[in-house]
Amino acid sequence: MSESSLKTPHRILIVSANPLFGNGLRKLMSDRWQQTGAQVQMATATLEAEAWLIRWQPDLLIVDQDDPQLDRALFLRHLLEGPDELQVMVVTLRSTCQVKVYDRHTLTTDQAQDWLDLP
Repeated sequence: MSESSLKTPHRILIVSANPLFGNGLRKLMSDRWQQTGAQVQMATATLEAEAWLIRWQPDLLIVDQDDPQLDRALFLRHLLEGPDELQVMVVTLRSTCQVKVYDRHTLTTDQAQDWLDLP
């Protein structure tokens, strides 16, 4: 994903069942995008996240990849079928690796399968 393709998010949805992690991300995003008037919401379960995705149409989706309670296939389906403007970040507490950012136009089948196969 190129820098020029990143857009200022107005609606940010964070999906994590870990309240400390999710609320920490929520504070970071709120502080970071406060000047733009961005709204930040949090979902802690797959069904709740799906409802937010459908009704709210976020610009940025942040998903906790370590959360075993989340249905990754749902997020992948929404990424592929949802609005073109949706940006997705997959974050983890387990690793010090860089945050993974997937662009719907460059997501390969192998990348999608790797994401679905994460423990």
